Amino acid sequence: LKFIEAQARAGRITAIGETGLDGIYGYTERLLLAQEAVLRELCKIAKKHCLPIIVHSRGAEQRVFDVLQDEGVQLADFHCFMGKRKLGVEIAKAGYYLSIPSFVHRNAQLQGLCQVLPLAQLLTETDSPYLSPEKGAWPNEPSTVPLGVAAMARACGKPEAEVCAQILSNYKTLFKP
Repeated sequence: LKFIEAQARAGRITAIGETGLDGIYGYTERLLLAQEAVLRELCKIAKKHCLPIIVHSRGAEQRVFDVLQDEGVQLADFHCFMGKRKLGVEIAKAGYYLSIPSFVHRNAQLQGLCQVLPLAQLLTETDSPYLSPEKGAWPNEPSTVPLGVAAMARACGKPEAEVCAQILSNYKTLFKP
């Protein structure tokens, strides 16, 4: 945490993360509390330095959202969001972004999510090795993002070029490159 704080103070980083909670692989409440303590500290650093935080929320989406709200985080991206539609809408209403993996190409749940989320809150996901758009293809890689964008465009009922332009604008808004 001291290293990250020093890098943020020196202006050497663009975002904090990926950090968050993982409630999938047999994590106990004790382990989740330890993860949450670190997440809260990183939220404070992100907020102090006006940096976005990239959050991992697998199996703990609501809890991560609650932590961000409790800590007053303004800039966040829910990395590889696979949570429930209703929560996705709440996250977007709070002004946070949701990164959609290229797996949206063959996943009806994600397609439905894209239909109800504002395009102004969507990003694409490049770091999802097990969520390839093609069944049996592993690992997934950034070269599959165009398939994901095409699926997002179909789900949103928008031209692909418009979706690409909006995602780029969202990126520039969140990360200020």
